[in-house]
Amino acid sequence: MSGAFGRLPGTDGSFEKVTDHIGRIHFKTFIPVAVWTVEIEDGGYILIDSGYFNCNVERGLEKAGFSEPPKALVITHCHLDHTGTAKHLIDWWDIPVVASEIEAPFIDGSKSLSGAVDSKAHKAFLGLSSKLNMMTGTPVQVTRKVREGDQVEGLEVVDVRGHSPGQIALVHEQDRAVLVADTFGNFRNRIGRWPFPGIDVDRDEGMGSIAKVAGLGYEKFLPSHGVPILDRGPERLKTAFNLN
Repeated sequence: MSGAFGRLPGTDGSFEKVTDHIGRIHFKTFIPVAVWTVEIEDGGYILIDSGYFNCNVERGLEKAGFSEPPKALVITHCHLDHTGTAKHLIDWWDIPVVASEIEAPFIDGSKSLSGAVDSKAHKAFLGLSSKLNMMTGTPVQVTRKVREGDQVEGLEVVDVRGHSPGQIALVHEQDRAVLVADTFGNFRNRIGRWPFPGIDVDRDEGMGSIAKVAGLGYEKFLPSHGVPILDRGPERLKTAFNLN
């Protein structure tokens, strides 16, 4: 994979094993973000999200000890910090892209996020952001479209819309962990949501998704932004968001 490194200027990221099968490549970008590796039964792995355009995912994988390409790239949602290097990676590796059937049109560019909101101000913000590639990255085609309950190499898909129209979380049953994408963050061990509500397409739906994650029955929550939550996950969510 080393021949690809020169194509991705910017941060190389650091790697840590978070659970028995899940690792985190952490990029200290403008807004720090994680790209996840999930080892699968046949000895290979899949990649969850792709970071910003300047995230050197290949270098991070090399640090993690992976010498072969992933079996697939799963994109949790369409935002730039999750799709930024997707086009580069799939062109380089020729791997399938997995995303929710709702999110796919926003990832492939056939729909603008402005069409997912109602207010004129929100439409204008998301429309301009999409046009300037401030919210969504270079379009890529989704080769497998999934919905809640589907399995992706042993991970169960959970619908956690609200932050984006069709964001998904992924449950790793064996590790008792949920990759929650941007359902919530954990910056400096403080669990919360984006302070600027315009980034979310539906704050109420997003709140419902947080409650849904809290009720899944798992202790470990792995957000894309911030520190992994490895114990007392539901309790900490209920405290942070005043959930019943």
